[in-house]
Amino acid sequence: MKELDTAGVALPFECFYAAKVADIDHVEKSLHDAFADNRVRPRREFFRIAPERVQSALQLAALEDA
Repeated sequence: MKELDTAGVALPFECFYAAKVADIDHVEKSLHDAFADNRVRPRREFFRIAPERVQSALQLAALEDA
């Protein structure tokens, strides 16, 4: 979250869900692929999507909730 806070996020945000995963790079790429049609703009890491949908997908890869 500290990294996001300096990444040019224009609006305040909160953490909806967090989990520990074995391979963060693989999980991040998979989430980007799965939700690509929900991107606010191409090549940006901002999505317009219900957080519950992302949580459900992330839980498939989670080793444990954080």
